[in-house]
Amino acid sequence: MLHLALVVRSDGNQADGDLVVTRSLRWRLESTSLRSERGVEELTAAFRTLVSEERLTGAKVRIALGGEYCVTRVITGPTDDVRREFAELEERSLRYLTLGPGPKSLAGNTRQLDARHQHALLAVANQRTLDLLMRIANAVGLQIELIEPSLIALSRCQTQLRDSCEEACLLIQVDEDVAELGICHGGRLLLEYRPGGQTTSENVAVVVEQHHARLQRYVERYHKYIDKPLRHVYLAGDAKAVERARTQFAKLPNFRVHVLQPSGLDVPWRHAADAPGTDLSAALGTALALYSDATEQGPNLIENTLAQQRVPMRPILVRSLLPVAAVFLVAATLLLFHIIQWREIAVLQAELDGLAPACTRATELRLKLAAGEQKLVQLQALDKDLPHPALEQVLNRVSQSMPDDVWLDRLSIHDGQSAALSGASYTDSGVYDFVGYLKVVPDVAEIALEGTGVGQSATGPTTNFTLQLTLANTAGRSDKESRHD
Repeated sequence: MLHLALVVRSDGNQADGDLVVTRSLRWRLESTSLRSERGVEELTAAFRTLVSEERLTGAKVRIALGGEYCVTRVITGPTDDVRREFAELEERSLRYLTLGPGPKSLAGNTRQLDARHQHALLAVANQRTLDLLMRIANAVGLQIELIEPSLIALSRCQTQLRDSCEEACLLIQVDEDVAELGICHGGRLLLEYRPGGQTTSENVAVVVEQHHARLQRYVERYHKYIDKPLRHVYLAGDAKAVERARTQFAKLPNFRVHVLQPSGLDVPWRHAADAPGTDLSAALGTALALYSDATEQGPNLIENTLAQQRVPMRPILVRSLLPVAAVFLVAATLLLFHIIQWREIAVLQAELDGLAPACTRATELRLKLAAGEQKLVQLQALDKDLPHPALEQVLNRVSQSMPDDVWLDRLSIHDGQSAALSGASYTDSGVYDFVGYLKVVPDVAEIALEGTGVGQSATGPTTNFTLQLTLANTAGRSDKESRHD
C-alpha cells in the first residue's frame, strides 16, 4: 500500500491550523517485489496517479519505509561505547541479507542524553531500493528530501497523542502479512526487535508474550531511568490486521492495548475529509517531522544518495577561473579608461578656471534668488493668517436662493468682496423673487439689479438680468453663523 499525507501549510490566518489531505492506494498488483521491473512500473504508476490527482508536480516529499525495506539499530550508553558499536554496525551492514543483495546505504542520528551518554539510531537500506525511489521520483516530478524507517515515524506519532502514556511502550506495525515490533519512549525509538520466524497479526501477541521478559531486561539494562514495566501496546497499520492483533492481545491480562488512531493526535490539523485511519499513522508521523521544533528527528537514508548526485567541485573550480580572468581584463580596461578620463578632466579644469568670473556672478544671483524665495515663504505665511471669505458657503447659499425657473449664465467674484451675476428667467417675477431671496442671505451685504432685458431661448422668451453683489466679511463669522443654519 502507498499512503499519502499531504500537509498544506496555512498562512497564519487559519485558527484550525494546517490542512491535511490523506489518500491510500494499492500499488502492488501483480509484482512480488519492488526490486523487479514490474514492481518499479507499478509503484511508478501509483506515484504518478497521486501526483496527477493531487497536483504535486515539483513538490518536496518525505517517505517512510516499512521493515521490509530497511533495518533500524539503536545504541544507547556511554559516548565511547556508542561510537565503537556504531562503527561495528556499519561494518556489518552488508550482512543484512533480508534487504536484498548489493551495497547498503546507512544513515545515522545521534542525540546527547547527558554529558557522558548518547542515544544513536542507525538505519540501513539497500542502495538499489533508494536508487529506485529516486528514479521513480524523477519520473513523476517529485523531490525526495527525507527517507526514514516507519517505526521512527510511528514513535513520533505516538508521543503526539492526547492520551499518550509517559511510560515506555511496545509499538507494533501490522500489515497484511508481516508485523514489526519496536519499543519507544518519549518519541524516541529505543529498539527495533525482529524475533526469529514469521511474525504476523495472527501470532504477534504470542510472540510478544514469549519475548516480553527479554524486552523488559533490555529496557532495564540500557534505560535505567524507566522504572515501570512494559505493559502498553500501540497497534498501527492495516485496519483488519490491527483488529486481529488487538483481539489476540485482549486475551493477555498483562498488556494494555491501544490502537494508534490519527484522530487522537494533539496537532492543530484540519482534515480535508474524515479523520484518517490507523493505516496512515506512519505517513502522518513522517509529516510531523515538518514541525522539527516539537518532534524527534531520525536518520535520513537519502542523504548519502543526494551527496553522490551532487556535481563534483573540481569542474566548478575550473570553470570559475574564466570569470577571474574576465575580472582582470575588465580591471585593465577600466585603468586605461581612467587615464583617458583624467586627461579630459585636466582640460575641463583649465576651461573652468577661465569661467571663474561667470561663476562669481552666478553665485551672486543665486544668493539673490535665495533671498527672494525666503521672502516668498514669509508672504505665504502671512497669507495663511489673513481671513478668507467662505466662497463655498456663499455659492451654496446663492444656489439655494434660486427659484426653479431661474438659471445663471455667469458668476464672477472680485477680491472676495463683490460678485457679479448674470442669468435669465422665464418670468419677471422669477428675477425679482431671486433678488428678494438674496437680500436675506447672510453672506450678501448689498445687492443691486443693474438691468434686465428680453431674450430668447430654445424653449421660449426669457428675461435676462444682471446683478451686482457686495459680500459680507464672512471669514470671521462663518463658524458662528453655521451654528444657526
